[in-house]
Amino acid sequence: MHSLLRQGLLRQGPLTQGLLREFSEGVIRMKPYLIERRCPAQETMCTLIAACPAGAVAYIKDEQAPLGGRIAFDYEKCDGCGKCLSACCGQAVELR
Repeated sequence: MHSLLRQGLLRQGPLTQGLLREFSEGVIRMKPYLIERRCPAQETMCTLIAACPAGAVAYIKDEQAPLGGRIAFDYEKCDGCGKCLSACCGQAVELR
């Protein structure tokens, strides 16, 4: 959450301060969510995989997917740092 403020992705305010307090106390843990219609889902193009310091982003081959694969998050590894937000070339990631 703090990194989101530093990157300018969140604005400082009363609501943000409350969320920061709850986040630091472990009450809230925001997770990345992929907006599939914005994602090109190409293993060689995906900048999220390399950008994630926790190794929580992976490409999974999936014949049912339109392009033969999809991007997936491992929420057990994800620490909610938010680096995937700025790394995504298609702006297909939101924290929820």
